[in-house]
Amino acid sequence: MDVPSTSFATLANLEEQAEDGHNAIYSASEDFLGYDESDDPYPELLGFVEAQIEFCDQFLIRIGEARKRLAEKKAILEKKAEHERLSGALAKAKVPVIQYLPPYFKDENMMCPPQNEEAKHKLQYTTYDPLIKEDKKWTPQELRMLREAVKESVIHAGVQKFIDKKDVLRSKLQRAGVDTAPEEIVAWKEELEAINRKIQHYRNGIVDSQQVDVIDYSCVDWLKISTIEFKGSRSAATLRYKWLNEQCPRWNSGPWTKEELEKLKEYREDPSFTSWAALAKKLQTQRSPYQCFERYRSDLYNKSKDWTKEEDDRLIALVK
Repeated sequence: MDVPSTSFATLANLEEQAEDGHNAIYSASEDFLGYDESDDPYPELLGFVEAQIEFCDQFLIRIGEARKRLAEKKAILEKKAEHERLSGALAKAKVPVIQYLPPYFKDENMMCPPQNEEAKHKLQYTTYDPLIKEDKKWTPQELRMLREAVKESVIHAGVQKFIDKKDVLRSKLQRAGVDTAPEEIVAWKEELEAINRKIQHYRNGIVDSQQVDVIDYSCVDWLKISTIEFKGSRSAATLRYKWLNEQCPRWNSGPWTKEELEKLKEYREDPSFTSWAALAKKLQTQRSPYQCFERYRSDLYNKSKDWTKEEDDRLIALVK
């Protein structure tokens, strides 16, 4: 600041002097008996006061300029602090890793192009691809989050369907005129009340499988669940397969019985075996085709073959 550090002290001294001079004026006026206009002290005192006022005005101008400069510095500092805060938040933000995993060429819907000959060959002969990332083991928290997310998505899909019907009925009631039969208006109102009850049931978790497709769960927004709930740590396809093959409530997730395992082995090794879906349906224990396949491969399939070099390398890498 351009104002000297002694300005406040100087101003205080001037005020004290002005106050002393003011008192002196009144004391002199009270004690003065023979007043002479030629010795009038007031012009000098008034000039002195006006000089003080002018000094204060100049001082206020300097204070205002200094305050303006400080306000500008404050605004710059606040802007820098906000920029650093946002930069730190972006640096710490989680980026969906699915965007940087193979296959690297995806469209805006995260869909991949058709497989080329090399990819088909790897898929047919199960060639180990070092670029494919191993799936992480599912944690109980992830499974619980998947169940809750699917439930919310199914409820939202059902409620949205009823809301669309509700909007149509409201539009009919608003357009109803004198030509509309009273019985028809009553029927529309009753249907509107029934829809409100169904919406409430859905929001309470009571889902009607006739109204919402819970066979292949096509009503579920898997990409949204992958992006929002799982932050991109699990792909939409992985979530869908995990749900349809294992976590869907219509599948039996209990322990396998001895009788089930015996039938599973018998049906699989039967020459008439066609598919795991047909086997699961024939088993009649509410097991999914994937559950049947996984159990047979892990417990009942004893066919051995020579280890390939790729399998050896992969096993060594996993052990390390």
